[in-house]
Amino acid sequence: MSINKFHQSIRVSLANESLQDALDANAERRVNGRIAALATLPDWRKRRQRAHAVRADVIANLDQYLNKFTAKVTQNGTIIHLAKDASDAVKIVLEVIEVSSRTRREQEEYDKKLYPSSDFYLAQVKAL
Repeated sequence: MSINKFHQSIRVSLANESLQDALDANAERRVNGRIAALATLPDWRKRRQRAHAVRADVIANLDQYLNKFTAKVTQNGTIIHLAKDASDAVKIVLEVIEVSSRTRREQEEYDKKLYPSSDFYLAQVKAL
């Protein structure tokens, strides 16, 4: 769809009274549902403040939480791939796809080159 057709479609939708009524009714239904759900929690304000505090803490300490998570899942045998940007992430995904399509022997040889001192990882691969 071209940008002109997209903008034209937006104008048509905005001019459609039935669509606007349906969207308004949907928004009102969601707001009323949220209000009703909150009314069932006697301490919803406290919970909301706690949720904001947790979110702020996670954002402020994201590196620490990420390092802790990475260490734990690596300890459990999971391989973690960290990308510095979107381009790096694409490269990693493509490499994982390539690796997953190799035969077991090819994979073991590749792993020995990639992780020459990682006996733990090689044991995990052989256990598969």
